[in-house]
Amino acid sequence: QKESPDNWLEYGNPWEFPRHNTRYKVRFGGRIQQEGAKTRWLETEEILACAYDQVIPGFDTDAANTLRLWGAQASNEINLGKFNQGDYFAAVEDKNHSENVSRVLYPDDSTYSGREL
Repeated sequence: QKESPDNWLEYGNPWEFPRHNTRYKVRFGGRIQQEGAKTRWLETEEILACAYDQVIPGFDTDAANTLRLWGAQASNEINLGKFNQGDYFAAVEDKNHSENVSRVLYPDDSTYSGREL
């Protein structure tokens, strides 16, 4: 078996519709802080999950179904402070890290970072 990337968002798809009004904040990591009966989730990594609907026609029928796919988008496009200091790679590092969640469907799990993703 030979694996190759499927850049499913690169060229678009006439049967796929981005749902710009359907986005959810998804948080990872962080720590929990108890304040009496109240619990707070702090210092998390946050990404935006963006919905894409794909039309799936039925076989030998007039019916069609919708497959909802999700793309990861960074909640912050650029770290302007790092950019202004001239550290251009670090300025977009968080964006790249956040969007890696949906960049590859099945990452190589022979490394720690692949298993973590």
